Amino acid sequence: AGLVRITYDMYSIPDRLDCFYKGVLVASTGGLVSGSATLQWAYNPQPGDPSWCLVVMSAPNSGTAWVYTLNCPT
Repeated sequence: AGLVRITYDMYSIPDRLDCFYKGVLVASTGGLVSGSATLQWAYNPQPGDPSWCLVVMSAPNSGTAWVYTLNCPT
């Protein structure tokens, strides 16, 4: 249990990042963004809950590049 942090850099061409846990959106850039920032969400699993999340990147513009790091709960 703890905070999950996602640090990203979308560089100059905007992209979108959405993070889902158990099918629920738990963190998002909220739309297309450029530059770098950090998202976080509280991970409080119950017995039998998954120990993974799904990150979905949306990069609709040509020439785009992005990188992200997802850290385990602290």
